[in-house]
Order: sequence, then structure tokens, then C-alpha cells
Amino acid sequence: MNREQMIKYLANVLVLETKLYELNQICWNIDIKINELTEVLNKKPSPEYKERDNKERTGDMLSIAAYALLPGGVVFVIAYIVLHLFKGPTQSSVALCVLAALVAYGIGFASFYHDNSEIDLHYESENRRIRNENRKIYQDAERANHEIEQLEKAYSLLSQNYYSVKDTLDKLYNMNIIYSKYRNMVAIASFYEYYLSGRCSRLTGHEGAYNIYENELIGKIIIGKLDDIICRLDEIKRNQYMLYNQLTLSNQKVDRLTSELKWASDKIEDIAHNQELIEYNTDITRKNSEVIKWISVCDYLNV
Repeated sequence: MNREQMIKYLANVLVLETKLYELNQICWNIDIKINELTEVLNKKPSPEYKERDNKERTGDMLSIAAYALLPGGVVFVIAYIVLHLFKGPTQSSVALCVLAALVAYGIGFASFYHDNSEIDLHYESENRRIRNENRKIYQDAERANHEIEQLEKAYSLLSQNYYSVKDTLDKLYNMNIIYSKYRNMVAIASFYEYYLSGRCSRLTGHEGAYNIYENELIGKIIIGKLDDIICRLDEIKRNQYMLYNQLTLSNQKVDRLTSELKWASDKIEDIAHNQELIEYNTDITRKNSEVIKWISVCDYLNV
């Protein structure tokens, strides 16, 4: 290949590497959102407090009556002892003891009954709260299920494009122009920049792209791992300008489309008809087709 053909080749490879990066990032973001929605979907409703039936209520009333006998009995004994010591065992003193016991019994019964009623009111209040919370859980789950369906549609469409682009990129690499070690986005962007800037006119040799790239890696002038570059994007602007521009534009597209897909799924729209997604997929298909045609021309001309 001559210099112009090599520049075109590297441009095509970089376009497809960039698209794979974008598609991978968007699908990864969709995966994260689907996992978040799945947690909502799997949230279990809380059980309500069991309401007491008539039999239980009757049993409670009998228990209250029995418990109320205790303070009544205690008051009767105390009153009887006191009156016996001061007045002796007269008919009136016994009547007073009985009266005091009845009053104590009534107070005890009312107190226990009030506590029991408070329990019923608490159960009713808690059950209202639980029902409201459960209603929201069911509504959120239904909404999450719809959102997941829409996001999975988008994921499927983007995945189809991913594998189409990957297949075309493999065809470019299988032309065996680039040594296998350098078949990645970082190296290709560097080679493309070297050629465009006139720093080299060939891949191999002392002044070739491979040698320049290796020297810059050894000298830590450039960063070779894409994961490191993504975390330190601003640091490569000076020495890896082409890659910086590509990633900056790609990240903007990823953020924009991810936000659009989340918004569309949240609105329960049919995401397959989302204009932003259609335009993005159409652009990828167009660029992929252009590269396929270019490969066909190269094969025909035996380039």
C-alpha cells in the first residue's frame, strides 16, 4: 500500500474501532440500568399484620377480665386489712372493701382494655402504611418491567450492529497489513496520527510507525492501555491528540444516547422507534457499508 492507501486503511480501522468502543460503552450502560431495574423488580412486598378474629377478641376480653381481677383482689385485701385494724370486721367495712375492689377492678379493666385497643389501632395504622408501600412496590415493579423490555430491545439492536462492525473490522485486520500486536484502538489512532502528521510513511523500519510507537511507550510519552486512558483522558491530549479527539467525541455520543434511551424507556415508549437510536444505528450501518465497499475495491484491485 502507498501512503494514501495506508491513511485510508487506518482511517477505516479507526472508525470501526471507535464504533465498537461506543457500542460497548452504551451496552454496558444499558446493562447497569437493567440491573438497577431488576433490583426494583425483585423487591418483595411486606406482609401485613394479621387482624384478630372475633374468637381471638373474645379470648382477649376474657384475659383482660382475668388480669383486672389482680388489682381488684390486691385492693380488697389491703382495704380489708386496714379497716380490720382500725374498725374491726363490720358489715360496713366489708362493703367498703368490696367497693374499693370493684373500683380497682374497673380501673384495671379499663387500663387493660385501653392497651388492647391501642394494639388494634397500631395494627390498623401499620397495615395502612404497609398497603401503601406495597402498592408503590407493585407500581414500581410494573414500570421497571416495561423499562427493562424497552432497554432490552435497544440492547438487541445495538448488539446486532456491534457484531456487524466487529465482523467488518476482522476483515480489515485479516488483510494482514497491521501486525497482530497492534490491532487495537490505541495503536491504530497513534499510527493514523503519525501518517497524517508526516512523522512516518511506513509501518516497519527504524523510522516506521511501529518503532515510533514502541519508543513512545517505553519513554512513557503515551499511554498504551485503553482502560488507563479512559481514566486519564485529559493527560493524553498533547501526545495522543487523535485518540483524545476520538474518545472525547465518542464519550459525548455515548452519554447522549444513553440518556436518551433511559428517558425513552422511562416514558414507556417503543424504543425501537426512538429517532436518536434510529439515527445512530443508521450512521453505523452506513459507515460499516462504506468500509465493506472499500475492502471489496481493494480485493478487486489486489491492493
